[in-house]
Amino acid sequence: MTAAGMTPTEKTSSPANQQHLNETHGDDYEDKIVQEFSHLLEKSKQLFNGLRDLPQYGHKQWQPYFGRTFDVYTKLWKFQQQHRVLLDKKYGLKRCQIGEIASKIGQLYYHFYIRTSETNYLNEAFAFYSAIRTRAYYSKVNREEKPDLMVKKLRYYARFIVVCLLLKKTKIMRELVRELNRQIDEYVKAYDPDDSLEWQLVLNEISSFIDVDNQLNIDHVPITLSYRLTNAIIPPLPTGSDKILSTIQLYTVEEILIIGNYQDQIKFSELTIDMYRMLQAVERQAIESSTSYDEKTTIQSPASTNHQQRDIYMKDFQRTMSELGKYPIYAQIKDWQCTAIAMGLGCLFGYNRKEEMKPVYIRQTSMLKFQDRLTAERAYRQFNVVMFMKEAYRIAIIVLFITETFMTSQYAIQAYRNKSTIYDCVPGGAFVGFALKMFHSPLAAFVSTIQGSIMGFMYGFVHNVGCRIINRTYEDLHYESVTNYILQRENAELWSAELEELPPAYIRPEPERTWGLGWFKS
Repeated sequence: MTAAGMTPTEKTSSPANQQHLNETHGDDYEDKIVQEFSHLLEKSKQLFNGLRDLPQYGHKQWQPYFGRTFDVYTKLWKFQQQHRVLLDKKYGLKRCQIGEIASKIGQLYYHFYIRTSETNYLNEAFAFYSAIRTRAYYSKVNREEKPDLMVKKLRYYARFIVVCLLLKKTKIMRELVRELNRQIDEYVKAYDPDDSLEWQLVLNEISSFIDVDNQLNIDHVPITLSYRLTNAIIPPLPTGSDKILSTIQLYTVEEILIIGNYQDQIKFSELTIDMYRMLQAVERQAIESSTSYDEKTTIQSPASTNHQQRDIYMKDFQRTMSELGKYPIYAQIKDWQCTAIAMGLGCLFGYNRKEEMKPVYIRQTSMLKFQDRLTAERAYRQFNVVMFMKEAYRIAIIVLFITETFMTSQYAIQAYRNKSTIYDCVPGGAFVGFALKMFHSPLAAFVSTIQGSIMGFMYGFVHNVGCRIINRTYEDLHYESVTNYILQRENAELWSAELEELPPAYIRPEPERTWGLGWFKS
């Protein structure tokens, strides 16, 4: 049969057309993957660039923004891992671009450390920077025509050296300095840039910094000085101190301001030699970093056992869990509690309207004949109970609708913007006002919408003032709830493995108890 004599169905079902449809479907899928990757890449760059505008102090603003940025980069990293071949073919993804994403994640971990002094984040940053080096993501940037990628490579080396310096990885750090020297020479020869003197100054600074913080060699055995706090170097409390401490208000150090008092100090990046040592003096030694020092290196502090390190972790864990339980009362109100309050208000309104219901009762029972006075009074009481329940349910539904709409609007806007304002409940209030009068006249619906918006504004204003009085914001509550969940999960993991290493004084957490359908949780 010729093509002219084929029916439309035969044309569609022919092998050539079926292959064309499959190719079209495949192209659409590939284009969708490329668009998704481009969107994630652009969004990650915007969030990362916004980190510069965050304040250098405080915890209320930077933590939610860092969390959003880190979530996007995590999604971007997993996405490029899953579709590496397709992105290489359609998007032209290069290894240096993968290295740039990994370098940004390492920078995020490093900035987490800068703001929290938690040395575990340094280990994570080192893991990403080390992966970039071992997988040679930046190996071919020297062949590019523009020097932009080469500059990114040099910056990566400088950041990696800082992380190794803070982790006391002296052997790797010296190797990186030699590689940085070689890369700077290639950069100057290939591009003849204007910033060659600046990079030479960076190299001189790190070399001078390492020489000042040089290791002390005794009998040809290198010794690295560790200034961080460990359980072994903290003196134990005297006997009977628990009773004394229980009557004293204890304080927790959250932020420390370090100011250098010496001009023209040797420094690398923004880290001076005195600040470098003082930073470690107020930091705790990470558990994972006990095996991360260079081989054949002795730490100049008594070695602490795994039992002692786990004891420190458990004490900090218990203290953190007790602190995270200090939520404001309004944040613990559940839906069933709102329902009970609303039904109580409804019963109160129903009781107040008891006199108004008498004519209704008389009208409904005018044709009935009761056997005696007691039967009539019993019927009247039953009528009042039914009316109380009707009024209670009616008020409960209205109150729940208003409160749930307010809170849904508030939490949705706060979760999207990662900050709380007094205008978060205005859309919810407008919707409530419109819904209550939507079956009346348009003018009544419009007026009710305006009234609902005003109510939402007043609710947001009162809520914001209350948060400021107790020094709690949406960011704090969200961060604490997430941290609480993470700590509970880590606690469960610790009890599911290596139980013999846990401190004997540590109390095993009780399982969560629930009753009924699981709504009423202890």
